Amino acid sequence: MRRLTFASAGFLTLMSGSALAADVGADLPMTAPGFDWTGYYAGMQAGYGWGSADITGTEGEPFSVSTSPKGGFVGGHIAGLWQFDQAVLGAEADLNYASIKARPKQSLETPSAPTSPGSGR
Repeated sequence: MRRLTFASAGFLTLMSGSALAADVGADLPMTAPGFDWTGYYAGMQAGYGWGSADITGTEGEPFSVSTSPKGGFVGGHIAGLWQFDQAVLGAEADLNYASIKARPKQSLETPSAPTSPGSGR
């Protein structure tokens, strides 16, 4: 193990020489001339989710629930960017909704499983 450590340290020492690049003295712009980040964009997303869960009780409280949550979700976003010289400022808003519900397949002394109405931010 000690040999591997020394060999690795020696290899890294040999490889850590200074890097030489072409045109070291050239002063290049950060972005291509005429390029501007200013603009707006929008998008949407949608999908479907599913799964399964088995829940059993603890000692003294016998119950068993088996659920299969499934459902869809949809959302969208809109944003804008503004460039001032080398700085770019932006703002984004989005809204998402999910309707993934868990319906119990079998139940012993338990209420129905909760549903998720959605989310937004």
